[in-house]
Amino acid sequence: MAGVVFGGLQPGALLFRHPCMVFGWVDIMCDGGAPMSIYETLLAEAVRLPIAERIQLIDALWETLPAGSLPPLSKEWAVEIQKRSAEYDSGSAAVVSWEQVRAEALRRVGVTVQDASH
Repeated sequence: MAGVVFGGLQPGALLFRHPCMVFGWVDIMCDGGAPMSIYETLLAEAVRLPIAERIQLIDALWETLPAGSLPPLSKEWAVEIQKRSAEYDSGSAAVVSWEQVRAEALRRVGVTVQDASH
């Protein structure tokens, strides 16, 4: 990939233009070392998004994972899931709806539920 040196950058810094499915063309800057990977570039751009848009991006990415692509659960998690399932089945677990959990999580990061739907 050929780099073009732009004025105003530190000596040795190159700015690359890279095609990206999410952002169109992405500028990739490196300071004399290897160019940033597409992952690093996307992450650098994603952390600049407002919180509500980051949450939407996380949801969108999660939905792209093929069924069965997640790694298997550890033994500790399997035991915890069995314990919680037994508590739920016996009626001894206090349950909270997904809507309540989501609203509380968004409230904690300063996003109202209405903001997150945009």
